[in-house]
Amino acid sequence: MGDIKTKYNDVDSLCSLDSNSPQNGMTCAQKAKQNTDYFKWLVKNIK
Repeated sequence: MGDIKTKYNDVDSLCSLDSNSPQNGMTCAQKAKQNTDYFKWLVKNIK
């Protein structure tokens, strides 16, 4: 999920701290794959 070739490829809206979508979080692995420091950033920025 999150790859360009998949149905759920909108990484920014499907992996967002501000989203209430039931699909939110589905693309976070792809986001982490693109940015190896993503989870470090996430821990620092969780509200």
